[in-house]
Amino acid sequence: METNKVQEIHIKQSPKSLSLELVNLCFPITLLLAIFIVFFAFFIPKLFPLYLSVILIFLLLLLFTGLLFVSATTCKMRWRGKSYIITPDQIVIVDGVWSKRHRASNLKGMVGMTLEQTFMAKMLGFGTVSVKFMGGGELNIRNIDEPETVMNYISEMARNGFVTRTVSDPE
Repeated sequence: METNKVQEIHIKQSPKSLSLELVNLCFPITLLLAIFIVFFAFFIPKLFPLYLSVILIFLLLLLFTGLLFVSATTCKMRWRGKSYIITPDQIVIVDGVWSKRHRASNLKGMVGMTLEQTFMAKMLGFGTVSVKFMGGGELNIRNIDEPETVMNYISEMARNGFVTRTVSDPE
């Protein structure tokens, strides 16, 4: 066994959080679609000839499918474009897909951390770490896998300037 001193940690958002976000997004849209289909299935045939009713219901299905696709794509783009870098001096949030935005917070001003997890996030093993700073500032590292481990990494990085990881030799 060998120990490595790591001075920079890269963290990405959990893919499980994307799945949960998509379910939360798609459920209301699907429910709304079902209500519209039932409504139109009963009332459109009475107002229009059968062929026109079928065309209108098909167009409605196409509209909702497009809405789901756009919503899911937007969700994935937001999720894919965020990562975090923890160094001995700062925590950097890198945000964006086509254009990047870097926001940094100095680790020297850190006064505490909290972990936030919903019931489902706890079951799936991801959460949000909130880092509190002097002066009342707060930085949220959202939807990351193993948030307790990340909290330990941040504490160790702030205290020692590095994180010790044990690596076993592949034999």
